[in-house]
Amino acid sequence: MENGRVVGTHLQCQITTKVESKKLKVLLEKLKAKNKSPLAIVRAPGRANIIGEHIDYCDGIVLPFSIEQSMYFVAVPADSAVITINAEDYQAQWRSDQVPSDSWMKYFDQILSLITEKSLSSKAWDVYFTSDIPIGAGVSSSSALCLGFLYLLNEINQWQLDDTRLINLASDAEHGVGLLGGKMDQYAIVKGMTNQALILDCIDHSYKSCDVDSNTFHFVLVDSGVKHALVNSEYNTRRKEVELGLELVQQVFGEEISYRELEEKHIDYLFRSYPLEHQRLRHVFTEIQRVASATQAIRDGRAQQLGNLLSASHLSLRDDYQVSCKEIDFIVDQLNGNLSVYGARMMGGCFGGSVIALLKKERLEGEKRLREVYQSRFEKTIQVIPVSPSSGLQIFNMEDYV
Repeated sequence: MENGRVVGTHLQCQITTKVESKKLKVLLEKLKAKNKSPLAIVRAPGRANIIGEHIDYCDGIVLPFSIEQSMYFVAVPADSAVITINAEDYQAQWRSDQVPSDSWMKYFDQILSLITEKSLSSKAWDVYFTSDIPIGAGVSSSSALCLGFLYLLNEINQWQLDDTRLINLASDAEHGVGLLGGKMDQYAIVKGMTNQALILDCIDHSYKSCDVDSNTFHFVLVDSGVKHALVNSEYNTRRKEVELGLELVQQVFGEEISYRELEEKHIDYLFRSYPLEHQRLRHVFTEIQRVASATQAIRDGRAQQLGNLLSASHLSLRDDYQVSCKEIDFIVDQLNGNLSVYGARMMGGCFGGSVIALLKKERLEGEKRLREVYQSRFEKTIQVIPVSPSSGLQIFNMEDYV
């Protein structure tokens, strides 16, 4: 052990001694009052995605970043012979010998089933978790949960698994629950860095950083209050539709054609006979191009160009991929008519969650009016959340808690 960490695990996540979350501070005080000493603490952030929606599972290049809002996991010695999960925000508990009854329990249950399948043994622990991440807002709370729990288990059980193995396990867990997503969220959460977005190639998951000038690019998320659950949505259907579109193109033009090699002629071929697949594949084709343009706009400091690309991305998601909803469309329209906004688009899987907007200033002008109009129209409350590229997953230095 070195600095409270297992040496030689090839983990690239950062070690931190800071406790900046109010919720985590409250949790640690609660445990201290019960004479429970933490054995490990892990912070798993949420993620925002500047652009590149629904192309992570289409071999695209995406542009996400980890955010400050995070989920926190604390392990303490067990009071029983099984792993017990304590969800502080829900005031609920689940034991590993019970059948999961809530959605959050299913992710923990799937992870424990996976590690058993992989012959990874775990002792009994009591695990507490709390979150600053808005649940159902499209900022990947499910991936943060899976990764945070896996990194905690890796730390306290000394499995010495590297980042790639843990990311793959987290992805497998989400697939096991029923969400057939790519690995953008997991890589963004683990590899995120302050003031940098991740340029992630979803073919081989190679990545590099892209500096994001905090004086030029100001992002906010507008949580619509429409909670989406991707497992029970059309998310998996869209993936099947776009895969069918590529298969149809390959049957005519050659099996070697990939999503990244699509051309206008391939998209045009689908137009007459396969209108649905044409729309789905057109979104992938144009979104891949928008990501390349957006990356260059960020490097060049061209905020207006990036804003225009965000707005174009939303139109494609709304009309071609058809994964938006009336509340999200209303918010985007309101933001795009706001003089303090360069551009906005829906963010996340589909049918709810949040809008990401690029502001001309640090604050959104007319926020109160937007809240009032939205409340009147939909009887829902929006939440405006400033976000910026922040550090990725962190493991706390436990020498400071001994």
